[in-house]
Amino acid sequence: MNKLVASIAAAALYSASANAPARAADMPVPAPAYKAAPALFNLTGFYAGVNGGGIWGRTNQPTPDVFMNISGGLIGGTAGYNWQADNWVFGIEGDLDWASMKATQFVTCPASGCTTKFDAFASARGRLGLANGPYLLYVTGGAAFTQARIFSGNGVINGPWDIATGWTAGAGIEGTIERNWSWKVEYLYASFGHFADANLVTWADNNKFNVVRAGLNYRFGN
Repeated sequence: MNKLVASIAAAALYSASANAPARAADMPVPAPAYKAAPALFNLTGFYAGVNGGGIWGRTNQPTPDVFMNISGGLIGGTAGYNWQADNWVFGIEGDLDWASMKATQFVTCPASGCTTKFDAFASARGRLGLANGPYLLYVTGGAAFTQARIFSGNGVINGPWDIATGWTAGAGIEGTIERNWSWKVEYLYASFGHFADANLVTWADNNKFNVVRAGLNYRFGN
């Protein structure tokens, strides 16, 4: 009887050890954690460049409220500085663009129309990005600036140029062409409040803009 029990136990142990590799092979293998590719270039340093694109959104001439869709183009220059630690890039960036954007309403100015005209867009922002091979994916945000005036076609309303400060936030991608040159495409959302008063009659308010632009930068000292 003891010999029979010992034989059964030995057979069971042999079967378990023989099937163990098969069961291990059937177990799911966890997916490897994502890790960004090493940065191909060190982005630390000062850079400057040019940019251009489109800007659109809405503006309001109150008393009473007249909301208008508005759009146009912009072109200008960019400058900034990056600090890189492993794949992470921290930076500050500023830009100043000439803009051509205006909208006219005939609700409160039925004869000649009242026009809100913007001629500048600028920003001073921080950037935080992740370098992945030759690319940099980043988010950005900070202060925004614009200049506008309101006037009527018959000259009765003739407001002066006025500068407003607001805020902006967005994201973009930058690609290194070679050690010193890079391109970028970015989106910014910008918001400005009450400014550009015109003859105490109306002003620009609730200004909400979208900016999409491309740029070419040169990085110094690499």
